[in-house]
Amino acid sequence: GLQQRKDVAWNLLREVLHLIRDRITIEEVFHLSAQLPTLIRGMYFEGYSVRSKPQKFHMKEVEKRLNLVLRSVPNVGHLEAFGVILAVLHDRISVGELEDIRGILPKDIKAFWDKSKTKIQLEQGEQNE
Repeated sequence: GLQQRKDVAWNLLREVLHLIRDRITIEEVFHLSAQLPTLIRGMYFEGYSVRSKPQKFHMKEVEKRLNLVLRSVPNVGHLEAFGVILAVLHDRISVGELEDIRGILPKDIKAFWDKSKTKIQLEQGEQNE
């Protein structure tokens, strides 16, 4: 899993942050960056170019990009992986900021966000019992 593969976890964090960054408004890009630790903020802006509008893509592109990162990790799906990164973000970023970001996303990615988050919350609840 991801716990044994720190290299994959790091790449996954970068990819999810880039997916979010590329799909939200410039204002939200900078609001989110203000809450990231310095090292993560540098990774977040890696390869970024300011655009007047967010990139248009939907779930198929998200799945494709996540699967590229996860190809060397057996038994970890894109839903679980995305949920793990959301859990990390929910520990570090204000709820209001994450809700602003979620609100900007198209319906299919928003549904994936909710499903990923729910899956991780259920798994964490089972571990705590």
